[in-house]
Amino acid sequence: MSSDKKENSGEFKLSTASVKNRKTVYLVIMILLLGGISAYQNLSRESFPEVQIPKIFVNVPYPGNSPDIVRDKIIKPIEKELNNLKGVEKIEANALQDMGYLIVEFDFSVSSKEAKDLVTDAVTDAKSDKNFATDLPYEPTIQELDVNDMPVVNINLSGDFPIEVLNAKAEYLQDKIEALAEINEVDIRGVQDQKLKIEVKQDMAESKMVSVDDIEAAISRENVNVGAGSLKIDGVEHFVMLEGKFTTVDEIQNMVVKHDGDKDVYMYEVANVSFGDADTTSYARENDLPVVMLDVKKRAGANIINAIDQIKDIVNDAKDDGTLAGINVSFTNDQSDKIRSQVSNLENSIILGVILVVGVLLFFLGLRNALFVGVAIPLSMFMSFMLLHAAGVTLNVMVLFSLVLALGMLVDNGIVVVENVYRLMDEGYDGFQAAIKGVGEVAWPIIASTATTLAAFVPLAIWPGTMGEFMKFLPITLMIVLGSSLFVALVINPVLTAVMMKLKEEDKKLETRDFIVVIAASVLSLAMASPQAMIVGGIGYAILIGYSLFRFVLHSKDTAKTFSLIPAVIIIGFAFLHYMMVSLAAGNGLMLVGGFILFNRFYSIPVTDWFQNKALPKMENGYRNALAWIMNGKRPIWVFSGTFGILILSFVLIAKFPTETVFFPDNEPNYVNIYIEYPVGTDIEVTNNTTKEIKQLVDEVLNEEVENSGEHKINWKADTYTYNSVYNLKKVKDAGGEIHYDTVPFISSVLEQVGAGAGKDRFGGSANGTPHKSKITIKFSEFEHRKGLNTSIVKKKIEDKIHYWNGNIADLKILVDKEEVGPPTQDPIYIEVTGSENYDLLVEAATEIKKFINAQQIDGMQKVDTDVKISKAEFRIIFDRVKLRTSGMSFGQVASTIRTALFGKDVSTFEKGDEIYDLNIRFEDEFRGDIDALLNQKIMFRNNRGQFLTVPIMSVVKDYEIVYKNTSIRREDMENMVIASAGVEEGANGNNLVKITKEKMVEFEKSDVWQKYESQGIKYKFGGEMEEQQKEMSFLTTALLIAVFLILLIIVMQFNSYSTPLIIVMSVVLSLAGVFLGIVIGRNPFVIMMTMIGIISLAGIVVNNAIVLIDYTNLLRTRRKEELGMTDEDQLSIADVKEAIITGGQTRLRPVLLTAITTILGLIPMATGMNLDFYSLMSDLDPKIYFGGDNAMFFGPMSVAIIYGLTFATFLTLIVVPVMYYLLFRLKLWFYRVSGWQLREKI
Repeated sequence: MSSDKKENSGEFKLSTASVKNRKTVYLVIMILLLGGISAYQNLSRESFPEVQIPKIFVNVPYPGNSPDIVRDKIIKPIEKELNNLKGVEKIEANALQDMGYLIVEFDFSVSSKEAKDLVTDAVTDAKSDKNFATDLPYEPTIQELDVNDMPVVNINLSGDFPIEVLNAKAEYLQDKIEALAEINEVDIRGVQDQKLKIEVKQDMAESKMVSVDDIEAAISRENVNVGAGSLKIDGVEHFVMLEGKFTTVDEIQNMVVKHDGDKDVYMYEVANVSFGDADTTSYARENDLPVVMLDVKKRAGANIINAIDQIKDIVNDAKDDGTLAGINVSFTNDQSDKIRSQVSNLENSIILGVILVVGVLLFFLGLRNALFVGVAIPLSMFMSFMLLHAAGVTLNVMVLFSLVLALGMLVDNGIVVVENVYRLMDEGYDGFQAAIKGVGEVAWPIIASTATTLAAFVPLAIWPGTMGEFMKFLPITLMIVLGSSLFVALVINPVLTAVMMKLKEEDKKLETRDFIVVIAASVLSLAMASPQAMIVGGIGYAILIGYSLFRFVLHSKDTAKTFSLIPAVIIIGFAFLHYMMVSLAAGNGLMLVGGFILFNRFYSIPVTDWFQNKALPKMENGYRNALAWIMNGKRPIWVFSGTFGILILSFVLIAKFPTETVFFPDNEPNYVNIYIEYPVGTDIEVTNNTTKEIKQLVDEVLNEEVENSGEHKINWKADTYTYNSVYNLKKVKDAGGEIHYDTVPFISSVLEQVGAGAGKDRFGGSANGTPHKSKITIKFSEFEHRKGLNTSIVKKKIEDKIHYWNGNIADLKILVDKEEVGPPTQDPIYIEVTGSENYDLLVEAATEIKKFINAQQIDGMQKVDTDVKISKAEFRIIFDRVKLRTSGMSFGQVASTIRTALFGKDVSTFEKGDEIYDLNIRFEDEFRGDIDALLNQKIMFRNNRGQFLTVPIMSVVKDYEIVYKNTSIRREDMENMVIASAGVEEGANGNNLVKITKEKMVEFEKSDVWQKYESQGIKYKFGGEMEEQQKEMSFLTTALLIAVFLILLIIVMQFNSYSTPLIIVMSVVLSLAGVFLGIVIGRNPFVIMMTMIGIISLAGIVVNNAIVLIDYTNLLRTRRKEELGMTDEDQLSIADVKEAIITGGQTRLRPVLLTAITTILGLIPMATGMNLDFYSLMSDLDPKIYFGGDNAMFFGPMSVAIIYGLTFATFLTLIVVPVMYYLLFRLKLWFYRVSGWQLREKI
């Protein structure tokens, strides 16, 4: 629809209907307020969006088989079937000793449930393959990836109690917590399963001619209850049960295991019977004390904060009733703390942004009009909360940042509407006429500008892959919020301006009743100090705040200054009464209201008057004169050429002086994890001792940091203490028995996990913990409590300390890493070696790559390592088949005997109270490590002639040896693969390191070493984060082009012209100069993910002012033609067009500046990392100001890009857009005159 047609219509039907149905709109406002607040309170909170990734895990046990056999008989047949499924993006597989493991990743067009069904069918089909194993002892297990399998909090129990007591308390908490609707399951770690052990004394058993089979058979005969039928007694039938189950350990010790003629052999003679732990599979310690740990996992969609709050209530109740008396309880990995902090910071950023935005509006529009515009912020957000809640979206950092990003843009439409209505009222229209006509003039331009902004974000909403699933909440939220702001501008703002907007001379003076209301409400507000009258007091408090702001602020200009003191003094007086009643929050609120009344009357009003009546007119006249000067002669050409030259210069500068380029924003660690790995098969005690040594190194670094800070030294070695992870206090008993407190200012906890739950898939294989792996987790205090400590530096010091200690210790791998933030990615240095079915050949090639890169000693790069499982030592026994056959023994008999002797065998159960324990038989520890004792066991069996024979195992052994072999074969997309990868040290740039590594690898390709492998088909490529980076960069570039195309399409529809969209799109392109110049001058990092999203967002924001400016210029041209009685075919003179351009620019200067400044100010808190706690400001008058934090690190690059670009784009809109409009008009005028065609009115 063209501008002239819209002008002729004079109104926008939706807005006109809202003005005529004001009571309906009032009701809508109430619904938005109440519904929005309710929706916000009920929105589930989480850190990052809960994304269900369609990834399926297939686990196929195949005991007794090597990785080669597992690959050929399990992995390959399944891979072949999986490869035919729809939507499969990647197939990863790992052939392990005794196990096949596959990961199938689908695109997001396939749901997790559908993916699992498809994989289940494929595995079933694979079983019919002729090469598939026919002797599987167990069915394959198929599971989908569930992000809720990650614990949301760990509860640690410690104290001077036996582990059994701590376990009983943990089980009590487990039952209570699992009863919560939000909780899926709770796992207990750090406790070993108890077994009743029968440990055979091999020498005594041999002397008594008793075998393990004899003992097992005796237990099977004796430890049993037998049903013996029924018995009628006095006509009643009773079931007869013969109780033979053991009830005491003594019964087992004194049982007869063998009759040797007339002499019995008792259990105590050949074995020790006792309760004991099963083989240790894990250790857990917090700050050097053993702990029993509960891993709490939530249900999908559950509110983490509510869940953990209820868990803490359960723990507190258990403390109060004595259940946890004397037990120290701490919470680690508490996701609710992080979420609260992030949500609180973003909420405060929103509040600060609102204050900054309304403050600017106050100067430009006056307080009353500023409030009309500012009402768009809460109403739009409340409406958005309702829509987000209805859509099932959680409140996470992506949603909250979208609100911050939209903050300045929310008022854009309101500014245009209110400013235009106010202008018409100033021209003599009454409120209703001005509202209808004013909105009618600008409705379509603001619809178009909102549509162009949304168009920029539409491509981001269809972002493919895991990254897209995380980031799509940004465009979705923005589209909802900006759509809501458009609704407010076209439906609610017209009603408010029509009813309440007044010109300056119409302001009413304050009346006596106003003061009576204030005094009455102040008295009523005192009831807030009484819990019984809280509701009544709250109503009074609300009346006081609302009425005071409305009457004494809006109407204070025409009131004598001394008269204005009265309400302020009343309110401040009642504030002091609240302070005396220890109602600090209410008192502070009243104090702020009273202070604002005084500030408004004695400072804000005079300054605003000066700005609006003197400074702003001078600014507008100065701008008009500057624009008129620029429009003369060849200056327009020079201005445009100079601006285009700045764009070229910005490209040259960023190429010549590049800043740090990273894929994803880097964060300062909240956690530091130290992963420790020995070769497979290493005893857990070795791993545990090494973990303790590394923990001491960590203590040294942490104590150095505390000493350097001037704080108390951490006493990690205290004999007894209680630990509180919230306040960071330790109660320590020193050597003299005195109790004192040590503070831990930076560290919340140091947690050690050895074995189960301690792995990371950094070195290949399963991420599940095994005895050869351990992990140390250092949890730092929240960012605002670190007192300036840079945790990245601490991490680097820990890395250096451990690296120096580790030196060249063979086969020990240590990785110091921080927690992952955002979507998961691989290491920056990630080299995939493929091209051969000979896995050993791939391992050799990857090892050569690893050696070569490590030899280069590239600064900032951690050591390159391969994902090949460290070779496991295997004691191999070779049997003589001929001797086996002649002796009458089977291989199965021998294997079962040896396995029972070493690993043990659960032969029965033992009941003690409510607990049931496995009854396990095996050799004593001293014989389990004795080769001779193992092989000299005698196996008793009956031969084919019925004779009982006893034969030593050694008599049928041919040979035995220790061998080493790889314990896994990795495959990806149906081919063998070995990964050589490395992380980067703290502060190093991954992209730069990849670039250097690629250059080095060019040299390696020319070497004889690599030529040997290349001739056999071996090849390599860089993947991981670099591959992901290239993929996402490609999408974001395409998204930018799509966004520009959609914007162009909308503008063409709006103006029915090609030249006007050309001007607007050119302003988008030129705004890139601001982004690149800002990044180069400010030396900000170019974060590919966030900076590119910022540029795409900028494209949608920049066009808004240009659209409104050009549309109004076209409107002035149309009006001028009507004044001159010209038709559409007639053309205005160049002077008239120039005047329309200048007048249009002058008229739109205020809204252009406002929309730009409000958007920039809305992003300032996020860009600078400024955090200010308004809740503590109200309650304690302590704003707790600090700079930085995760949110600023994550979203700062996007905010900075928008601020730089929008600042430069404001210059473009005010100067270069009018110049381009003028030049294009002159060019078309010349072209049509030369061609002889009739000139159209539209440019």
